[in-house]
Formats: sequence, structure tokens, C-alpha cells
Amino acid sequence: MKAKKFINSMVIISMVGMLMAACTNSPNPNSNSNQPSGENSETVTLTFGALGGSNLMDEKWWPDDMTVEIEKKLNIKLEWEIYDMDKLNLALAGNDLPDMMAIPVSYVQQVLDSKLAVPLDDYLDEYGTNIDSYTTRNDIVRKFLSNEDGKLYFRTPNTSLEGGDIGSEGWAGYVVRWDLFKQLGAPKIANDDDYIHVLKQMRDLQPETETGQKVYGMGIPGADGLWQWNIGKFATMGYVNNTTWGYASSVKDNSLIQNYLDVDKSPFWAAMKLFNRLNREGLFDPDSFTMKSEEMNEKAARGQYVGAKITWDVGKYNEAMKQADPNTIKGFMAIPAEGQYSWYGERPIAGWGDKEMFITSTSKNIEKAVQLFDFLDSPEGNRLHYSGVEGKHWEYKDGVPTIMQSTIDLRNSGNSDEWSKTGIGSMHNIIGAGGKSKHPDGYAYDLFQTKEALLATLSPLQKDFAKHYNVEYPGQLQMNMVAEGKHFDQSSSLAATINIGIGGAPSDISRIDAKMDEIATKAIPTLVMAKNDEEFNAARDKFIKDINAAGADKAWQWWQQQWNASREYVMSVDKK
Repeated sequence: MKAKKFINSMVIISMVGMLMAACTNSPNPNSNSNQPSGENSETVTLTFGALGGSNLMDEKWWPDDMTVEIEKKLNIKLEWEIYDMDKLNLALAGNDLPDMMAIPVSYVQQVLDSKLAVPLDDYLDEYGTNIDSYTTRNDIVRKFLSNEDGKLYFRTPNTSLEGGDIGSEGWAGYVVRWDLFKQLGAPKIANDDDYIHVLKQMRDLQPETETGQKVYGMGIPGADGLWQWNIGKFATMGYVNNTTWGYASSVKDNSLIQNYLDVDKSPFWAAMKLFNRLNREGLFDPDSFTMKSEEMNEKAARGQYVGAKITWDVGKYNEAMKQADPNTIKGFMAIPAEGQYSWYGERPIAGWGDKEMFITSTSKNIEKAVQLFDFLDSPEGNRLHYSGVEGKHWEYKDGVPTIMQSTIDLRNSGNSDEWSKTGIGSMHNIIGAGGKSKHPDGYAYDLFQTKEALLATLSPLQKDFAKHYNVEYPGQLQMNMVAEGKHFDQSSSLAATINIGIGGAPSDISRIDAKMDEIATKAIPTLVMAKNDEEFNAARDKFIKDINAAGADKAWQWWQQQWNASREYVMSVDKK
């Protein structure tokens, strides 16, 4: 699920799962955080390293409320260190590490071989009883990520035994500017042909922004990497990405396909065909090949798009319109089509498999670092992350934990800085459980996912969408379609856990995978800008030839063997 930015607006989009307190993988219902307040001890600074994204410490509202609560609880000062791939490689090679790190699973073997990770086992009784309570997660991590010594070196986030609901709305589908779409009569969109036609009609309704900039059907922040070119079709076609983009896991049966070579089935080729057709129609932003998210956010806020591959790409427009008019229905919504998939419901029974957290062997504060991991796995820490600070953001009413009206008002206000200051949802890539997991009080950690909270936090745009489709909130449209067998969720997917079992590829396979990604990155502009079918097919054939020459068959044999072995084990565990 996962190849994403670490700490930025993208990662705080909620993707919740259900974790029943009575199950062996859930925190002990009677387990509280082991953390002493440490009022009489010296404050310890802990550094947490993460890959990609922006550093929230640079924001004017930092530290957020969640960070303040954690620091007060543990008597620590929490600092973030953000890495790109080059910086990460140098840090690992030079053993120049923070106290804790979160890395892709492909780096696990290097960390183990270099003895850079502290085994947590000796600290669990005193500092980590909440960590220890995630038994299924820990068993799988010990089996696959330990160099076969059976020790617990890594911790993964968002462990869930049951899939969660979609939330207030889905982010994948045929994304349209709702106000313009309604002017067209909200026509049915069944496929890419329909979508292209609708984008063209919406663009014709508004060919320029109010300040004279050209409007496009959509754009891609392509300079941010292959995730941007792949993820839209991955989501709607029912595939999950791995640590490299050369392969895709089917949500339906957890099988693996070759994303670059399976022309008829792969999301990569579906995306290339769509973007090429949009480009031929003059609907595709030509800056997409060099644009990063920051530039696209600016264009989106100005209203230069009428569609998008996912709603995140154009969220700044929704924010800008809501700031200008709190009652506006201007904004983007995802229209689900029959036969498509929505990105919710996956059951990461061992957490998200591409975010392995560990305490570094160079840390001088191992006990405090274990306490932080334990707090993030605790009922208190999970409720704090998903719902905020008790007494400030939520409270008990007649024994029922309830989001406070002031918090709902703030969320509805559209003030992104003030909302970010709460810290709610900001640590989604390091928190222990899924949002619908049970707190010892018997209610979900994520109090925003109750129907009452969902309805109370709907924007006028979302309400208008729901009214049109005769549902209570937008996400209910997809859920109803799933229940009717017309749409699909990810409840069958175990890809996150299977990825843990694969670990990092050997160096020769990694070189092939990296080369294939490099070939894809270079080929995308040629594919998208092909002027006709003949040019597109020629570019496709050359691409496939180059991919095969890079050693695709050798890598595929390794991936198939590893994937199938891991899938067999994980599915056997899941049946227990």
C-alpha cells in the first residue's frame, strides 16, 4: 500500500483498519502505557529518522499537540531527521544514525548484516509490554526480519486484523470538479472513454481560471517519482504496489504480476494509455514531466485542473474554495465506477510492510526509545493519534468517548494550519494499530469514524455529493456498491504482510529492479506524448525490449519464488 511520503499532508490521509481487542494481535485491554512521567529526571532528546517528505519541524505551528503530549508523557524532546535515498545510504554506510529510524523493507537485510538494529526482546518486560502484545505482528517480523535468530529487531505500524471502512469519502476513482460535473448533469462514468469525454466538457465550461491561466483535464507531479504515475490505476484496478514498481499484487487473490510487461492487465499500461489519450486531447498538463507536488499544489489552488488521478492531487483547490466561501460546493470528488476497486479494507495483520522501524545500535537512549515505541503501541497513544488530546479534542459523555464540538468546528473550518497544529493523524506511518481497533473503553481509537462524527464533519461539498447519490456521506456510496457486488474493496489483500516475508532482494536482483524503474522513468514522456497509436506502440515495444534486456526474466523468477513462499505462509497464519 504504501511507497509514499513520510511526514506530510499525503500521509495523514486516514486509511484505517479494525483490530479487535480480544484478538491475540491486539494490545492487552488492561494494558496502559509503561511510560513514567520522568518529572524528576533530565529531559532526553530522541531523534527519529524517516525517508522522504518534508520536515514538520519547519512549520510555523510546530510542535503539534500530539508531539507536546508525547514529550510531556515521556519527558523527551522529539526531533525528526528527514532523509532522501542518497542521504539514507550514506548514513547507513557510515553508521551515522539517529536514535530511531523507519526504512523500507528493502533495507532490512543491510541493517541486520551491519548490526545497526537493537533487538527489543531484552527490554519488553520492563519497557515494552504494549509492543509485546502484538503477537501476530511480532511473530511474523521475528520469522522474516531477524536473520533467523528469532529476535525482534523491527516494529511496523498500523497493525489490523480486520479491514476498516472507507471513511467520509474515497480518494480514488474518476476524480471530477463537482460543481462543473453537476452543470453537465452528473453523467454516469463507466470507463476511461466516458471520463475523457467528461473532462473535455468540464474544461470547455471553464477553459481558463479567473486570472487567465490555462485549465487542463489533469496533471501529474511526475518529478516526484513513479508512485505518481502508477498509483491512480493501482487503486482503481485492484492492485497494491511493492518495494519496486516492476510488480503489482492483485487485491483479489494476492497473486503477483509484472507491472511493466503485462500490457493487458497491468496498472502501469492502463495509466500510460489514459495519460497518452489525455495528452492527445490537449487535456494533460505538459508540465507533468518536470513538476513536483509543490508546483502542482499551486496550480490546483488556482483552479487549473478539472480532474485528477486521485483527490489528494487537487486538495489545495478544495481548501482554497472553502476558505473563500465556507458554503461552497466547488471542489473535487472521486466518482466510483462499477467494477472498480476502492483503497480501503486491507488487513495488514503484521502492520504496513514497507515501514520497518528500529532503534539504532548507536543510540545512547535505548530505554527511552523503547518507551516511545511502546507508547505508540499503547491504547493511550493510539487514541491520541487518531482522536487528539482528551479534554481538548475529545471527552467522555455518559461514559462514551466523543469528539468535542470545538474539534468538529475546527476540522470543518478549512484552516489547515490550525488543524495541523492538533497533530491528529500526523503519525499515521508510525502508530501501532488501525483506527477502528478497540480501546479498553470499548470504542474505536478513531472517534471520527463513528457515523455521528462522520456526518458532523462533512463539508457542504461532501453533503451535496451525498445528497445527489442518496447516501448519508460520500464514502457510503462505495461501501453500498461493494455490498451489492458492483464495486470492490481490499479486504482480501494481504500484500502488506506478504511484503514483509520477501524482505530485501539480493544485490543482483535489486540492480535489475532499479534499472527497470530507471527505464520506465525515462520512457514515460515518450509514451505519454506519442501523437498516434503507431508512435505509442513503437514506444511501447522499445520499452518492453529494454526492460527484457535489463534482466526482467531473472528478477521475475526470484520475485515469483519469494512472493509465493511468503504468500503461502502468511495465508496459513491468517487462517488460524
